[in-house]
Amino acid sequence: MGGKITTIGQLQGKKQGGHKASKQLHPKSRRAQQLIRIGLRDQRISHGKKERREIHKTKTERYLWFAHAMDPEEESMSVEDIHELIRLYLSRHDEEIAEEVRARRKGRPKSKRHEALETDRDGGKADYKLHGFVVPDLSSVECVKQLGLWTREDSGAQQGFLPRIRLIRLYSQDSAQHDQIVVVQEGIKESFAQRSVMPKSKKASRRDAGKPQEESTKRLLHMAEQRKAAQADASSVPLPAMDVDDAL
Repeated sequence: MGGKITTIGQLQGKKQGGHKASKQLHPKSRRAQQLIRIGLRDQRISHGKKERREIHKTKTERYLWFAHAMDPEEESMSVEDIHELIRLYLSRHDEEIAEEVRARRKGRPKSKRHEALETDRDGGKADYKLHGFVVPDLSSVECVKQLGLWTREDSGAQQGFLPRIRLIRLYSQDSAQHDQIVVVQEGIKESFAQRSVMPKSKKASRRDAGKPQEESTKRLLHMAEQRKAAQADASSVPLPAMDVDDAL
């Protein structure tokens, strides 16, 4: 028996009685039901991918906001300062929401933009209180360095930097877990960064140290070959031969 059919291509390529299935299908036939199930499956997969992309985009924009909000001259900041940045981040749309309220006529429903801004703000505040708000650990010097590399113009805020960023979860003041700091992602550590760089520098130093001796050997060998060639061509006074081992 064949495997389970999960795509339309597999279904169309399947033969019945040595002949391909007809394009006209009865709406209650088994193949029509298969097509319906495959179509629904494709919709679920596409919808799931879209949701994951939106979630990833939202998180990336949040981390970049905190990276740009920090003073570039500071190497790190205190946890209380990070809490202050979180409150500033959650209220970043307050002016636009107030503008939407003033522009809305009496008796008219909220605009989609107004609803989206309020949903984002209220959802963030709820997470901050109940589940914790995930932000880059700006109290870590190494994390701040990685954020600086991530936001550089030539890096283009590549998503490959995300695993390097140390992430923590903080809770609002009116939460029972306010004093907790939960590490969500370790990110790259300073010791790991040094270990990953030092072997390469040691190899490079050994290679650079051996270059003078290697170049000297090549130069002496070249000189010996020139003397032998000159001795063979000379017709008057032969030059003394120079052995390669002596040159070395």
